Amino acid sequence: MADESKDLEREKKIDSVMAAVQNTTNVIKIRSEQQKAYNNFKKESQNLTDVSDERFVELMESAQMDDDLHKYLMNGAVLTCTQVTTDPFSIPHTGQFYVDEIPDMNTHLYTTLNVAENPIEINGRAYATVNDTIKGFNIHPFTGNCRVPASGAEAERIMLWQEFGIVDGKQLSQAGVKGGVCQCLMNLNEQWDNMFFKDGDGCIDRIDTDPNGYPVAAKGITRTSVLFCKHGGLIVPVTSGQDPVTRKRTIGGYEFQYDWMKEIPGKDRYVTEDALRKVVEISTELQINPDDLMAVMAFESWLDPHLRIGSGACGLIQFTNIAIEQINIDNNTKYTKDSIEQMDMMEQLDVVYLYLKPHIGKMKDLEDLYVAVLASKKVGEEIVYSKDKEFKEYNNNSGLDINKDGSITKAEATQKVIQRRDDYFCYED
Repeated sequence: MADESKDLEREKKIDSVMAAVQNTTNVIKIRSEQQKAYNNFKKESQNLTDVSDERFVELMESAQMDDDLHKYLMNGAVLTCTQVTTDPFSIPHTGQFYVDEIPDMNTHLYTTLNVAENPIEINGRAYATVNDTIKGFNIHPFTGNCRVPASGAEAERIMLWQEFGIVDGKQLSQAGVKGGVCQCLMNLNEQWDNMFFKDGDGCIDRIDTDPNGYPVAAKGITRTSVLFCKHGGLIVPVTSGQDPVTRKRTIGGYEFQYDWMKEIPGKDRYVTEDALRKVVEISTELQINPDDLMAVMAFESWLDPHLRIGSGACGLIQFTNIAIEQINIDNNTKYTKDSIEQMDMMEQLDVVYLYLKPHIGKMKDLEDLYVAVLASKKVGEEIVYSKDKEFKEYNNNSGLDINKDGSITKAEATQKVIQRRDDYFCYED
């Protein structure tokens, strides 16, 4: 009996170790950067059937990775997925679903990690933990398609999204919504999986928040961590979110607190020093903060003056037909979506100025400025949209209602702008 018990315990250990081996092997397959680092481990472990816990740790220690891969993830870390693609997604007997044709299609292959709700730990940035896995909050679905086919139930979800703009029981947008099927298929594990470090101790604790908003300890995650999607993909970090950025720039007498010329993975860069100088000039006339204006434009368009989204809005602040019509009436101009979309950033900033000019003196802070772009008639009001009073507008923007109380406040509406702004944060002078 003693021998049987021992054998059972031994088998459990082997199962545990081999599960970790398999997990690590998955990382090898999906990360060429990590493949080199894990090369020795791969050679020694791929055919193992019996290995002690101690030997497993030794193997991990022998396959140490570059220091960069040990960096803990912070708010704004860029993520990708092993199965995300810009290729069409097919459903038998139904047809194919295409992602938006935009100037940089690689945009569909990346998303950013949002952990801004975690307590700030260093240089104004919040660390991520294994618990940061909430779809649509910590991790927004990719706007691309998925290489893994859909089941019958998943196909029905896709059709519901395509016809009515509904995902997970929520109205995300209008029917015929653009973007890819990932938003219908993403189904994340409850926690990230961590790799061992050379000391065998794994990741250190970072500070997270519990459901009630109180700080709690949880294991941090690094660039070696992976998050399993139950549909079939592996979410992996591309950047840590704490990589050094260029120093703060003083342009036109203003010191920018964010690096708006920073290279963002998957995004083309359109911002120049001349453009930033013009932002300072028009911000002075508009009586607003230049960083705030850049943050709003970054959220709306990733600072891409040529971007046109599924709704048809275009440009730096996503001009709508109604907005363009009002600009033309107020300024005796003849702008169109096509003419605005063809402008470079310098030219289009003039149109941004004309749009915001009627609100001079009313845009006291970032919140007011963003409301001027989102819902110009609500500038200065605390409630932007109410489900009871503006049902259509509320439903179109329901993702901004953080506490799901049926009202979108200007503070709630601006949270995603702040998160996008943090992607450009200068934490190193």
